[in-house]
Amino acid sequence: MHEHIDDISHKYPEAWEDIKLHIENIELAIEPDYIEEEVKGEPVLEQLWLDVQKHALSYVEVLCEYIIESKNKDDRESREDFQAIDEKRRITHNAFADSLKILARNMKDNGKDGTWYGKFDDSRIKMGYWAIKFSYDKILEQLNNEH
Repeated sequence: MHEHIDDISHKYPEAWEDIKLHIENIELAIEPDYIEEEVKGEPVLEQLWLDVQKHALSYVEVLCEYIIESKNKDDRESREDFQAIDEKRRITHNAFADSLKILARNMKDNGKDGTWYGKFDDSRIKMGYWAIKFSYDKILEQLNNEH
């Protein structure tokens, strides 16, 4: 996962700047550190947590493509590109949301607290914001560790 992390900020600088403008207003439904602590020492849960992280980063990467394409959707060709990237965004968001559900369900099945999932209220927006804020924080952490 880490080799992919900072590519987003470098690959999509314009979209990254847009995200930076709004990131402070995002509140997380659940702190990632809480989940991290709950899954620690449980190999299956740790793998599912990694899956959540990978899906979050994939979603944010596609979201960056979406942000860029949304600014260019005026001509016909761009509208078709925009529709394609919007579909890709929807699919990656669904995969991310599914990975959250799978992790929470498996945590409950393994005697861990999976009730945190309820804080999302099945809101696609809250889940998307979580992915954005989580990914942003991970990318900044990675960039700071490199310097």
